[in-house]
Amino acid sequence: TDDETVEDPPIDPDAECSPVMIVRKEQAMAMAKIQDPPTPSGEETSSDPPEATAADAQAREGKEDVDVDADPAEPIIYLRQNSSTTIVSDMIESTASSWFKQQGYNSSRENSSSSKANGENPSLTIVGEELVIEDGLDPAEQLRRAAAQAAQLEKEVDEAEKQAEERSKARKMRRNAKDSKRLYDQGLVYYADGDFEAARSCFASALKMRFQSLGQANLDVCLTQEKLGDTLVRLDKIEEAHWQYLMAYRGLQQCNLSQDNPHTSRILVSLGDVFFSAKDFSRALKYYEKGMRFRTETNTTEAQDIALKRARAHEEMAKAEWSRLELDMCRFHVREMLWVMTYESLAAKAGFETKASSKTPSTSSTRLLVDTGVQLVPVSSSDEGDEDSSFSYIEESRALLLRKGSTCTDFDVVRVLDSTAHIHAERNEFVNAYKCYMEKLTFLRSKFPNKRKGMAEAAYQVGSMCSKMGRHTEAISYFSEALNLHQRSKSKDDDKISLLLKSLGSSYLSVKNPILALVHFKEHQSLCGMGGEKELLSIMGISRGKQYDLPRSLDCYAKVMDMEASEDQWLAQHNPLGALIETLEQIFSSPTSVQSGTSVNENARDCKDLKTILINLGLAQLIRSPKAAQPSEYVKNLVHYLNEDGCIDGVDFTQVLFSMGNILLRRKRYREAIIYYEKCIASFTPEERDAPTSNYVDLLTNLGTAYLRSGDHDMSFKHFRSALKEVKRARRRGSGDTSSNDLDGLGHFCTLLQEARDKASGRENNEDVLNLRHIIALYLCLDCRIDEAVEVLRDVERRMIKMVGEDHPDIIQLRVDISFALLLGGDAHAARDAYETAIGHATSGRIPEYHPFYRQYNRLVPIHYPAPVTVVSQPVLNEIPRRKDFVPRVA
Repeated sequence: TDDETVEDPPIDPDAECSPVMIVRKEQAMAMAKIQDPPTPSGEETSSDPPEATAADAQAREGKEDVDVDADPAEPIIYLRQNSSTTIVSDMIESTASSWFKQQGYNSSRENSSSSKANGENPSLTIVGEELVIEDGLDPAEQLRRAAAQAAQLEKEVDEAEKQAEERSKARKMRRNAKDSKRLYDQGLVYYADGDFEAARSCFASALKMRFQSLGQANLDVCLTQEKLGDTLVRLDKIEEAHWQYLMAYRGLQQCNLSQDNPHTSRILVSLGDVFFSAKDFSRALKYYEKGMRFRTETNTTEAQDIALKRARAHEEMAKAEWSRLELDMCRFHVREMLWVMTYESLAAKAGFETKASSKTPSTSSTRLLVDTGVQLVPVSSSDEGDEDSSFSYIEESRALLLRKGSTCTDFDVVRVLDSTAHIHAERNEFVNAYKCYMEKLTFLRSKFPNKRKGMAEAAYQVGSMCSKMGRHTEAISYFSEALNLHQRSKSKDDDKISLLLKSLGSSYLSVKNPILALVHFKEHQSLCGMGGEKELLSIMGISRGKQYDLPRSLDCYAKVMDMEASEDQWLAQHNPLGALIETLEQIFSSPTSVQSGTSVNENARDCKDLKTILINLGLAQLIRSPKAAQPSEYVKNLVHYLNEDGCIDGVDFTQVLFSMGNILLRRKRYREAIIYYEKCIASFTPEERDAPTSNYVDLLTNLGTAYLRSGDHDMSFKHFRSALKEVKRARRRGSGDTSSNDLDGLGHFCTLLQEARDKASGRENNEDVLNLRHIIALYLCLDCRIDEAVEVLRDVERRMIKMVGEDHPDIIQLRVDISFALLLGGDAHAARDAYETAIGHATSGRIPEYHPFYRQYNRLVPIHYPAPVTVVSQPVLNEIPRRKDFVPRVA
């Protein structure tokens, strides 16, 4: 304003900014000079403009001692230091307007006016931050230059403001980094002291500062989220913890870190721990395996910790599978536990070898004994003392007849032997009954070779005792002998032949040979004159499904549908199982069964889901058939035998829906999987959700994944939240005790072994006893007791061969396990021999492709048969000639 007092600016040509502040009246004086340019003679007007006042003169007097480089005759417009570019623009417009007005009043002056001494016309320019009038340019050029100079000045001002803003932001970031580091360190202290609420507050504040300054794609932000997730888990805030872990995992993927960075692996393992504590071991194992894939180096301590967590998950799943009587899956998980801890990586091998070298050998008093903490359980077998070769039932029968004063003919001896064996059988003394019937058969062969019916009856009785003792291979041989004798006799007894055909079919089912079982059942049907082919096919489908021969199982059900279509077209069209069978046929016919890169564990779970579906599908066909509403006696017996593990007490539609959704999810058919999952959720009851073996958390998680992959993020978020709430409820029920970090399965299975022996009255040939001894032998390998493990496995093999024959799948698994135990013991030659003995049967189709064991024995092939190293022949290079080679020899 006019009232402001303006000080003379200091003249400092070296300063960064040298604007001089003057009053507005001085600007007006410069405008007057522009409007009245100098005369041709070079004289200047000395009179002030009419509008000048005394204040202007006083201002000019105060500027007398200012020394400027510009020509005194040229007007200079000085700007204030804090002036904005808007003031400069206004001044330029005002000056230009006055100039054009002056040209308008005196249009002839442009032509008549003389130039200055240097011959140039006046023009506008900016020197530094000073607006100067120059000569020699037309007004348009003058305006263009002035506008360009003003724009340049505006640009410089903007740049200065931007630099100031960046400096302020940098100072703020440094301050935030310092404060967030302090809060993060304080949170670590609180976390170590167990004050998780205070640690949560510190980590949350640090995360807010870091996220605002650095964004999500920053390592410090991700690590803060990880520690906040750990703290929230301690506070039982599972949903919030899972969210922090997930954001940290996604942030690390955007940080361009290497594949083997430890942070990503650690976050995935933390997620696995959350599900392990909720007893969702399958989901935990998925996270552990995924975390292991981010570890290219397996010889680190962290990698060994992950391996131990995976082994614990496999152990817990093995326990659960045994409780469900899923023996194949139980053995599968125990083998995986042994593989992870001994042979999967170089670090596992080195750790096992170190443990074996420091292991104290078992003494004679502790050999083949396991301390469960409660008792010492022997894992060796006790000899069956019942079979005393010195005792003869024939001699005892003759002595009995003589004591009673009866006649002692051969027929009387046979009659006493038969009565004695029958008494033993009623008392469940099957070994004694077997020995007595066997002596009867031998006696008949020697004394009455032409009595075919008597020998056939004795052979049937021996086979029945073998079947009750679990020695099905021997039973088949005696049933076949009896059937042959009956068919060769002159007067055939169709009832006896029908009974033998039925017994042979059941025995072949026992040794898991459904093809021969089906042959004998069909003969039994035709002999009895009854139908039931569809029922037999359904039973065959169930039997094949239990053996993991899944495509053939489905073929049986498809044949049943074809038979229904030929009998009743309407019934076939309205078959509710038709769509399910058609979907399964598409799955089996697809080139790729599951996604590439699927782990051995995930592949085994896929096989188990398919098996569950097919077994329940066969049972549903049996129930749906009108004739099966009142099934024949032999059908009841077959179903009862196939239901020895309780898997077909009834159709488990909930499990079928869940398994079908899993299969479709693995094959990226997300829309179809959603349909099955939604139906499965609707069928769950509150009691089933809270059951210890419930799959409800897995169901919700898989459904959320299916919605996410199909693009429905809202529904995905809804089901993920529900799954996390169920995890939280499971943890609160106290089912997630993770206090022990050691493998305790050896004591657990030894306790089960003792219970099985008590239930079997001490008989070692009991199927449960042998299966438990097989599992315990694998634990002995893990405990570096290789010699004891091999001894137990060979004894189990010997006993199992008597029961089911050498080509039984269980015998193949036993021999492969023997080879692996010998491999761990360092005897590679014996290990390879045992493996060759096993795979001779395995490669002939006895182990189906969909069996969980299929990939386990295949991965041992490169170990026993390593690929030969290709030796690349190096070209022979001739030696470079030397000078002495050209020197002539001296004679």
